Amino acid sequence: MDSTRKPRLMDQVRRALRVNRYSIRTEKSYCYWIRFLVRYSGVRHPATMGEAEVRAFLEYLAVERKAAAATASVIANSGDTLSPSPSPVKGEG
Repeated sequence: MDSTRKPRLMDQVRRALRVNRYSIRTEKSYCYWIRFLVRYSGVRHPATMGEAEVRAFLEYLAVERKAAAATASVIANSGDTLSPSPSPVKGEG
């Protein structure tokens, strides 16, 4: 395996969550919803998706799947995990 290869998406998500000391249940939930979003979007990487696509996904969940508002909140938070931040650890920087 090439050591210069960038880690896979879910490995990056798990690492970010563990560095920030999220619970294992939160990690599993975020990973589930990120995988769901990727599948919904036709197996596209979330970094290539725009806000409109994420909004369409949330609408799909609310209207078609009748998901609760709390579910949308969890999904929005899991999406924040994918965003680059200045400091990977809470409280630093």
